[in-house]
Amino acid sequence: TWILEKEKKQEKREPFVYSPLISVIVPIYNVEESQLTECIESVVGQTYQNWQLCLVDDCSTDLHVREVLKRYETHPQIVVQYREKNGHISRCTNTGISVAEGEYIGFLDCDDYLSENALYEVAKCLNQDSTLDFIYSDEDLVTVDGKTRIAPILKPDWSPDKYLSHNYTNHFSVYRAAIVKKIKGLRPEYDGSQD
Repeated sequence: TWILEKEKKQEKREPFVYSPLISVIVPIYNVEESQLTECIESVVGQTYQNWQLCLVDDCSTDLHVREVLKRYETHPQIVVQYREKNGHISRCTNTGISVAEGEYIGFLDCDDYLSENALYEVAKCLNQDSTLDFIYSDEDLVTVDGKTRIAPILKPDWSPDKYLSHNYTNHFSVYRAAIVKKIKGLRPEYDGSQD
């Protein structure tokens, strides 16, 4: 009931004065075919249309990964890259950052997916305050079949004290690209907590 009530309020979508390009970076390594496809399709199906999807395969050994990615190589908003050597998640993500053209960059795991209004809500925040450098969202866990939401994580407003003890921002988070590129992306020394 809560989901239906909350998401019903989000159905009204108005055009924006400010529509920044949002590049979504997805580092990929040996993910299940269905999860990867669902992840990609969740970006393709966004109600907000000014996005770029940067898919980077980190030298997966599962052959189906390349087969899935090949299906999207001709999509005009998708960039697919294949790393020649496995560099782990930070280096893989940095490869995606290097081709991102957006004013903002969002990080998404290859086994995650976005609700259809996720990028719309980011753009809505930016229309309320275009000086924002960092936006994070609530998230939810779903059953393996993807049909039932089971563990909502409703996050507080920015709390430096909480952040010192818990990485609550995590995914889905969006950052101003100029800052991400200025600090030269993610640090491999922090693989596992890189974003």
